[in-house]
Amino acid sequence: MKKDNIYGFDYKQEIKEYTALCKNKRNRKYKNYLDWKKHIIENLDGMNMRTLENFLHLCLYQEKLENRGIEVFMPLSLGVVSLYLSQLIVPENNVWGAAIGYTAVMLVVIASIIQSYFSYVFPKDFYHDVAEITQEYINAFPEDEKKLLIAVKEIEVRK
Repeated sequence: MKKDNIYGFDYKQEIKEYTALCKNKRNRKYKNYLDWKKHIIENLDGMNMRTLENFLHLCLYQEKLENRGIEVFMPLSLGVVSLYLSQLIVPENNVWGAAIGYTAVMLVVIASIIQSYFSYVFPKDFYHDVAEITQEYINAFPEDEKKLLIAVKEIEVRK
């Protein structure tokens, strides 16, 4: 089993299809959100309650990981902007060279922020939506199966 195929999902391919759906591309696999949701539920059908619970927490964890990308780039961009502004307040001897150099650095940082934002926003939303669908699927189970899962959790905690 490949690392990207945990719980029967090829995450790279699924995120690619999800992104195509969200961007409303012409040659996408799913016509609308409900078609995609049906596909996700079909993948969940073979899982038992315990596996579903583990899968749900995997999706929640992956969503948190995807949120951390912005935490790196915001301080970096603020640092570059403050460096740029400090040069405007106290200019060096070569004002035009400094302005061009700092503007180029700022454009590179802005481009990397935009690229990283769009590369993480869809995976983050993908994992959020899959976790939401999985939670709905778990909630649809009969109460006796949910109680069994809770009992299993309590036994595991005692060990």
